[in-house]
Amino acid sequence: VRNVALAVDVESGYLIQGAVPAMIAMRLALPRRFEIDTRVSLLTDVLESPAQLAALGTSHVSYRFAQGKRFDFRTGLGVRMFTLDSVRLGIDVVYAVDSYIAQNVVLRIELHMGSLSQAFVGQARSTLGMMFGRAEVYAGYDHTSYISEASVARLGGPIVGVRSWF
Repeated sequence: VRNVALAVDVESGYLIQGAVPAMIAMRLALPRRFEIDTRVSLLTDVLESPAQLAALGTSHVSYRFAQGKRFDFRTGLGVRMFTLDSVRLGIDVVYAVDSYIAQNVVLRIELHMGSLSQAFVGQARSTLGMMFGRAEVYAGYDHTSYISEASVARLGGPIVGVRSWF
């Protein structure tokens, strides 16, 4: 077990709503169970002509409040961002678990709740991955709902990615 570890993720997928995401993430595990993480996704709406590009992201300071050989539980507080025609900001709370369910098999679950401008945001994502040395190849599903007084927008779909630990 290291005092400091860095994970870098690169992933993509296809959102059922016709948008193609490309994502990069970083998670820095620090001593005393603290972590800093950030995830930025670029969404290309392939159904629009010309194609539109949006960016969304989250960043947190988290605390691993329970950890063992087979699991890590963490919760954190941070910011959420979305930009298409203008930048919208909000807060985000994350609750996550990493479960090492078998040798070299990792199940990750993240639940997010927060705001974005005047909208409530809920996000759930889960991945199942296989470790190959310091790299993890994973697949899963990510779903985010933006709920405002006027409407509900849902973005969700399958994802695949690679995570490397340093």
